[in-house]
Amino acid sequence: MTRRSRDKRAAIVCRHVVEGEPILRAWWSPPTMPADSGWQFMCGTTDEEDPGLAEVWGIFQLVHYDPSIAELLPHEGVSGAFARRDFDERWERVRGESVGGQ
Repeated sequence: MTRRSRDKRAAIVCRHVVEGEPILRAWWSPPTMPADSGWQFMCGTTDEEDPGLAEVWGIFQLVHYDPSIAELLPHEGVSGAFARRDFDERWERVRGESVGGQ
């Protein structure tokens, strides 16, 4: 069992991902509490999620849902955004973009 498969910290996931859409955007910002990973994962159809519709998932759940998420986790500590055009493409850092596309 890897460290990431036991990671119980939380991340925000947009409702579209919860409904089965692929994760195409990711943001990291400093966590606000110990259980917070600082990560937000979205489908990419919108830059903002209604907080009432988003869900909180564990990092271990996200890596199980989409193993490519593990590629992003070493970037913790550097605020920024990551994106890909499709589920089977590699993640790329989006320069000059802050959390939530703002």
